[in-house]
Amino acid sequence: MTFYAITQKGEEDFIPPVFYAGQEEGEEAISIFTSEEKAQQFITAAGWEETDEVAEFEALDVLHWMLEAYEQGATYLVVDPNHEQLQNQEQTVIVLEEELDQLTEMLTNDLLSGR
Repeated sequence: MTFYAITQKGEEDFIPPVFYAGQEEGEEAISIFTSEEKAQQFITAAGWEETDEVAEFEALDVLHWMLEAYEQGATYLVVDPNHEQLQNQEQTVIVLEEELDQLTEMLTNDLLSGR
């Protein structure tokens, strides 16, 4: 499955926008989109057409990115954020630590069961 994210134009490295989220100060969120159209709509609504573009990721790449973002301090992954609602409505989020813990537990169980 393919997923999409926003990154800065003209950069060799993937540089996504970071949003401040949650109840605690300093909680950061990154975003992921389930379609290229939704990512492009966000860029347009934010007025970022000159500075940002849509990047495409396969599921394994998303996992790597989630781990990297978590290690750099991100708390949440926002799924299909809506720019107009970002400031005043709750968005669908994944708590990165919880998701990574679940994946680690699944891997551990598979390894211990000999799969």
